[in-house]
Amino acid sequence: MDIGYSGAHLYEWISQADWVSDNLDQLNIKAVLHLGDVVDHSQSEAEWVNFFSGWNKIEATKVAWSLPPGNHDLVSMSDPWAANRWDTFNFRTGPAWRRNPFLNDSFPEGHYENTLVLFEAEGIELMILGLELGPSQETLDWASAKLNEFPRRRAIVSTHFVNWGSERGINLVEWAKGHRNIFMIHQGHSCAREWDKVIYNRWNEPIREILTDYQCSGDGFLRYYTFNLDREEVVAYTYSPSLRMYETDENSHFKFPFKAKYDPNQPVPYSGSKRLAGVALTVLLGTVLSHLANLCTL
Repeated sequence: MDIGYSGAHLYEWISQADWVSDNLDQLNIKAVLHLGDVVDHSQSEAEWVNFFSGWNKIEATKVAWSLPPGNHDLVSMSDPWAANRWDTFNFRTGPAWRRNPFLNDSFPEGHYENTLVLFEAEGIELMILGLELGPSQETLDWASAKLNEFPRRRAIVSTHFVNWGSERGINLVEWAKGHRNIFMIHQGHSCAREWDKVIYNRWNEPIREILTDYQCSGDGFLRYYTFNLDREEVVAYTYSPSLRMYETDENSHFKFPFKAKYDPNQPVPYSGSKRLAGVALTVLLGTVLSHLANLCTL
């Protein structure tokens, strides 16, 4: 969150936060996800001030939000597995988390690198599991217990990057395949910028594994999703509030099926993914979730 850091100019960050506030009613925004790298240098007081100059605007909307840490939020990137690696993140974001009325639980107790956020939108019960970068097996066991506690809630897993920790034997994607209520895994971190993959759980049902990270391109884009309950589909949009411009390539604008309510003991039908040829800008129906640079809105 440097002033002048590529992709994280302060005016772009403020434009994103203002966009959420300005479109709250029109898009019926119900949740906001940050994907980590809250700051560039975790020991910089100025960067935390810049972050909260935008994040306070998000909080003021009173929508549900999730905020998992990234590698730049570590106490020290030279020691990414230190026992105290999230102390600075917890110290800085703890007050905001304690104000978050949608926070159901966190792990370890009194820490906020792993969080469970519960919210409802148009009668749909949803949950966001924000997981630390490179989660431990104990973290995944906690997350599994929460998914099993709320089996009828459609679940989003939000983390900075799914492959971080693979060298330590953690496979986040394979773990997610064992939970039927997960329908989306969202991540940032990579200058690959965007991808949209379909993986399948153990019941041969789809999970969207999505990456959005616009910091390397320096253009202030965010991602938002509209949920059309009548059509049972989700549409993804990629937009830069500072440029006032949409991206319309197949990794930026796409749709996929979404079953709002389901019986966890019955299969969820899957009709395949369809790409959109153009953009429907005039009418956005249903509920929305957004990402800011490393941010996303539902």
